[in-house]
Amino acid sequence: MSKKIEFFQLIKDHIETLVDDGDRTPSISDYAFFIGLPAALAAISAMVGITLEGDAASLAVSALSILAGLLINVLVLLYTVQVVGPTDTEKKEQQELISQVNKNLLFEILISGVSVGAICLIPFASEPLDLIVSTMSVFLMGVFSLTLLMIMKRLKVLLGLRFKKTAP
Repeated sequence: MSKKIEFFQLIKDHIETLVDDGDRTPSISDYAFFIGLPAALAAISAMVGITLEGDAASLAVSALSILAGLLINVLVLLYTVQVVGPTDTEKKEQQELISQVNKNLLFEILISGVSVGAICLIPFASEPLDLIVSTMSVFLMGVFSLTLLMIMKRLKVLLGLRFKKTAP
């Protein structure tokens, strides 16, 4: 694969953000929530036989495409954020959050693109393959949704640190 396209590095960077805040060790509960829950939903959708077709597929493609565009804008805005604070500890906290949000945003944009591509293939897939691609799409959309919620929380914390009132 080209050195200019590093899908696996984006995924690895995102997974490295799933750590406990205190000791920076991998969080099993985060893995279970952000990977296990979408996998369970995808498995249930496969057992029930849900395939993304017609209006559902169009809606998913439209939503993911719009959200990817918005996330690119958030990413650009993130690059303009300046770290401020009275102490080096607060500055380091902000830098860490900015780094994590950056990795999560890049991952989200990747997931959105892969999901859109997969969903667009469903109408051309034969009987068993359409269910497989739909199941994969359900998993990716679940990961996308939960990661989006995590990004929102991290941005809220980052803004809270940024605008934290310090005692005079």
